Amino acid sequence: VPQLIRAISKPGRRELVWPVVSAVTALGQIGPDAREALPQLKALLEYSIPNVNKSEHLEDCLDYEAGLVRKAAAESIRKIEQTKP
Repeated sequence: VPQLIRAISKPGRRELVWPVVSAVTALGQIGPDAREALPQLKALLEYSIPNVNKSEHLEDCLDYEAGLVRKAAAESIRKIEQTKP
């Protein structure tokens, strides 16, 4: 879990989106034992990628990729916070 937390702690560059999504998804698969990652996962709910080129087409792509990170984070939070019946 600590290595996965490091992997999601400082995303920002566009090429790091897929490794972040993978690490976030892995934390969700671990489930409640990954509770220590919740602060970082919750921070990713606000994840965005700045469009430094000011391109409208690029903006759409960046919004899509940032949305993938946010969606994966929300799903992993749900899995980690769920209580066992």
